[in-house]
Amino acid sequence: MVRKALGSLLFLCAVGWVAALQGTGPPVVCIVNEAATSLSNVVLTTTGGRKAVGELAPGARRCCLVEALGESGLAISFTTSGRSVSADDLAYLESSGGYCEVVRVDAEMQVTSAFRDPKCSFLASLACRLTRRCS
Repeated sequence: MVRKALGSLLFLCAVGWVAALQGTGPPVVCIVNEAATSLSNVVLTTTGGRKAVGELAPGARRCCLVEALGESGLAISFTTSGRSVSADDLAYLESSGGYCEVVRVDAEMQVTSAFRDPKCSFLASLACRLTRRCS
């Protein structure tokens, strides 16, 4: 009986810790490439600086922690098929608060974003927060 109670208590503590971590910390941005071509030289820009993301194959998704100094906007730039694309004013971010933004690049190279979109999954944002790198 004590073992079961202790196991339940440990489980609840773990769930509480994960839930608390999800709502705090630096912003996570997930980029989804819905285009038929690769995106290269992908860079996210905030008031905290630039985050080089690298290349995203067609259909790929990558999540990264970004640094925001206080309140910040979000911009993205990349190259595809020899063409430079950029979009700014994609999102409002703060330095903490667990923001999770999804930036989508569609087949026509239109860039859109959504706050706490289902594609910005709990596990992806948790992995970014724990490892401090793009995944």
